[in-house]
Amino acid sequence: MSEYAFLGGFGAFAGGVYGLTNTDLFYTKDSAGKRGDFDFAKFNYVLAAIHASAALAIYVLLRDVDDPVYLNFSLTDSKTVLGTKPGVPLEAEVEEIKSPVSIMQAVIYFYLFTSFVHLIYAWAWGTGYLKSLKEGHNPIRWIEYGISASIMVYIVSIVSGVRDINAIIPIVGANAATMYTGYISEEAILRGDFDSAFHSIVLGWVLQISIYLSIFRKFSSLIGQIRGIEDPPGTKKYKIPPWLFFVIIPTFLYYGSFGVVASLWYSKAKKTYLATGKLPDYRPTEKLYLYLSLFSKLFLGLYLAFGYTQRGDLDDITA
Repeated sequence: MSEYAFLGGFGAFAGGVYGLTNTDLFYTKDSAGKRGDFDFAKFNYVLAAIHASAALAIYVLLRDVDDPVYLNFSLTDSKTVLGTKPGVPLEAEVEEIKSPVSIMQAVIYFYLFTSFVHLIYAWAWGTGYLKSLKEGHNPIRWIEYGISASIMVYIVSIVSGVRDINAIIPIVGANAATMYTGYISEEAILRGDFDSAFHSIVLGWVLQISIYLSIFRKFSSLIGQIRGIEDPPGTKKYKIPPWLFFVIIPTFLYYGSFGVVASLWYSKAKKTYLATGKLPDYRPTEKLYLYLSLFSKLFLGLYLAFGYTQRGDLDDITA
């Protein structure tokens, strides 16, 4: 299967999920039998089932693959020490940090965690979840994103070539801080404090763009180095598998869309609040967040699994 076939299949799946969940099956009925409110409980049960199924599918697909090196979580720890050679006052010392967890194992745990959170929404928190949506916020989401999105950006960093733990720690920390700015903005909007909400959204964008730039610069540098390798010298160069590019760029677009949703909610809420003194219905925004969360997480994990099956392409050489 080519990466284009995968993208087409994923697009068809996403369209099917969106279409199905906007039918009468996912809406309540009023006394007259007409369509009522969107059934968030049922939707979250479906999302829990989809994420659990994705975890199972990846496990079944890759359980017999014995490749401890490819796509592992091993990091490096760079240290600067006094040089031991004449004329070299400082030297870089690199230590490898082994991890027993592969990237695909992390994706499986990540899917199971997300499935568990959706069950909390639908079952354990139930009425409290719906009450929060009617108030105009979802504070639990930012806790879940703080964990799940940080794992996702960790995985993307590793795939992009960021292996130094001294770079990984601030990237993951900045991502968690980005999620916190989302929480701050929603709570500020709830109070009618739109100045604080605006500043937190701006800070979130600054953090998010900084994360993406640091990862993308490393990825571009790594790709440039690979393209410059000749094997044998002076004859052939390595060919970059196209699927690698489709991991990075669409993932950045997916993640950036969450900031777009937060910005649009701020704009809509401020306009409505200033005109009526009340906040608009938050539930369409929550529904959009749920769709984006589903598609971004499924795309990253399933596409990495697809790339794993294409790993032989890394041995391809082009003249």
